[in-house]
Formats: sequence, structure tokens, C-alpha cells
Amino acid sequence: MTYRCFYGGNWRVEKNKYLSNYKSSLETKIFELKAQNPNLNLKSIMQLVLHNIDKVSHSDFFDVFEQFIEARKSTLTYATFKKYNTLFNHLKKFSKKQKRPINFETLDFNFFDKLQNYFISLGHGNNTVFKHIQNLFS
Repeated sequence: MTYRCFYGGNWRVEKNKYLSNYKSSLETKIFELKAQNPNLNLKSIMQLVLHNIDKVSHSDFFDVFEQFIEARKSTLTYATFKKYNTLFNHLKKFSKKQKRPINFETLDFNFFDKLQNYFISLGHGNNTVFKHIQNLFS
């Protein structure tokens, strides 16, 4: 079975390569687990996989964002690279000012409302605020 990501842009090739590599590493890990314990059943394997996925979902937001920027660095224009770095720095400052960490679980309507107010307090106009938030979604 082949898993593919079909949404547009320059990401298609990168995402498909990422999915293929992830599938391959997952298959390798399952093979290793079965070699260590031949009696391992599908339910046990699923529990191990879900446990590891749960660890990934609780990864530090800033680490993931930084890895995202670094992974795309070679394909980004200088201006886009600079936009992502600027957004990264703004989010770090926002997190310190709010005195609460940013993680994937806190990215909700309340977060974006506070982020919008933060950008406005810095003197950013509506278009700039929108562009920062749009970059966060990309």
C-alpha cells in the first residue's frame, strides 16, 4: 500500500518522500520488534506505535517549527526564510510575555485571538497580522 499526500504546492514531492521514509522506518521497526519477540501480536505492535505517536504529538512546538524551517531552508527564497524566522522570534517573545508555553494543544481560537492582540500591541497593521498568522498555518 502506498500513502501519498496530494495537496498542492512545492510540498508534494517533499511530503511524499517524507511519508515513504516514515513508512519504511516504521516497517523496519516492526520487523525489529518481531525479531526480538516472535510472539508479538498486532495489538501489541499497535500499542507501541500509538505510544510513540503520542510522544511525537507532545513535541515542543518550537523544536518542530525550527525543524520545519531547517528542512525547507534549501527550497525557500531568502524573503520567505526571513518571514519564518521573524514569525518564530515573535512567537518566542509572545510565549514569554504570556508566561505560558506554546504547544500543539494550545493552538486554539483563544491562542490566535491573543496572538492577534499581541501583534496589534506591537503596532502591526491588519495585513501584517494576517500574514503572520497565515505563515503559521503554512
